[in-house]
Amino acid sequence: MKLMSGLLAVLVVVLLGALIWAAQPAASDSAIYRFQAQAKGNACSRCHPSGPVLTLQVAPAAGGKAIEVVVANNGPKGSPYNPPQFVLDLVNDLKPGDLLDLKTAVGAGHINQVAKIERYKTRPGEDEPGVFVFEKLTGGPDHPVVTLSKYRISQTLPLMLNKGANDKIDPEQQKVAEALKTGESVEVEVGTLGGQPVIKSLVPYVAPQRGTFVKMTEAVVGEAKLPAIEVTPEKAANSVALVISGTANAAGKIVPNPELLKLAKTLKPGQAILFKTTKDDRATWLRQVRLIPADGPADKADSHPATPAK
Repeated sequence: MKLMSGLLAVLVVVLLGALIWAAQPAASDSAIYRFQAQAKGNACSRCHPSGPVLTLQVAPAAGGKAIEVVVANNGPKGSPYNPPQFVLDLVNDLKPGDLLDLKTAVGAGHINQVAKIERYKTRPGEDEPGVFVFEKLTGGPDHPVVTLSKYRISQTLPLMLNKGANDKIDPEQQKVAEALKTGESVEVEVGTLGGQPVIKSLVPYVAPQRGTFVKMTEAVVGEAKLPAIEVTPEKAANSVALVISGTANAAGKIVPNPELLKLAKTLKPGQAILFKTTKDDRATWLRQVRLIPADGPADKADSHPATPAK
């Protein structure tokens, strides 16, 4: 009888413990989301019978389906609308597209509740297309592998082999990769080799310059005439010619990047642009150009990253 009573007591304790554990929100790791909207509404009448709560519409920064998360009211379950003031201050200051470091927990009614929320501080250029954060270089000189991250999501990619050159890694790219430091922003162009993604080029990140488009022109590089754009950089007195970058063909002739050239030809004199360049002993090459809309932010403009001329 005593044995049965003891077993029953243990069973009751185990069941109570299980019920208490099940009532606790299951916390997830924090992730980076893009804020979309806020609302005051009833996310779950059974979970919040007394009235509305603050809800946030967010989407994964790296892409994906938007989700709704709930900010629990201050006080016990059933408290009236009263989100924490620091959360309310933060949310009221947000604009659509702003990045958040958000940790959620699944509470009663399988509702995603906010467990932690703060602004996500990006590395320079991290929120631009094609810009990543360098983490590390592994694999040795014959098979170098680069680990990159964006919005704290890591991916590992090998450097592309130079086909036709004994399948060796481009020594310039190897040199760039070896000089990078953890946490440094890099501009990366990804291609495919044998159906697998590889890094075609990577260069340390450089912030875009502002300027005014003047006209399409030509520039002499070696013995060739190549298309270029004439630009007046912001706060500069004189304009400069930026040669449309591209790649060298088998004969060593530089073939301008067709998409970049096409975009450059759509520009009109006097338009404000953002542009990126690279310079060597031959010319200053246009790698990217972005139109700044007259009535919108620059990061919503059309742009095209191009491979620097070899």
